[in-house]
Amino acid sequence: MKKYTIPTGALVAAFTLAAGAGAIPVSAQEAEPAPNQVGQLIQAEDFANESNPDSVEEVTILDSNDGGQKVGYLTNGSWIEFPDFDFGEDGGESVTLRYSRATAGSGCVLITVAAPDGPLLATFGLPSTGGWNNFDTISFASVLESELFGSVDGVRDLYIQFVDTQNPYVAEIDSFIINADPLHAPGLDHQVLWLG
Repeated sequence: MKKYTIPTGALVAAFTLAAGAGAIPVSAQEAEPAPNQVGQLIQAEDFANESNPDSVEEVTILDSNDGGQKVGYLTNGSWIEFPDFDFGEDGGESVTLRYSRATAGSGCVLITVAAPDGPLLATFGLPSTGGWNNFDTISFASVLESELFGSVDGVRDLYIQFVDTQNPYVAEIDSFIINADPLHAPGLDHQVLWLG
């Protein structure tokens, strides 16, 4: 008898072939997902936890016009969490974010670790993209001392928070990357914003 293991995404199927056997016994067990890490494109809808304290609406996963998904109903004070984010030994140097925003004004994003009110790694404004279905991609370095962003290493809980005190909704988020380079976004066209 030979035993075969075939990875199939989130499941690993294992089966055994026996000579002359009429049936093939198959068992499946869930594989450990790869941790989110520096340099990896992360879909916003893969968040683990969320909070929308200033709204009766919950942070919601919505369908995008491009066939994918996005995170919406992000209001002032809401956040999404990505636990166990692996910053590696060198940390990150910049962030790339794909988002949409229908309104102009004061919308911004904060990136923290450990807790929503934990150490602040970056903060940046979100210019209007002209509509909720018009996505743009921006890259930005930390507006704080660049050494702070780079000094975060190891595995930490990562939070993306949304702030806008003038409009009901801040943005809709498609994906993001914590980049190892100061301003680098592999595979994404983007507008570079130097803030600081």
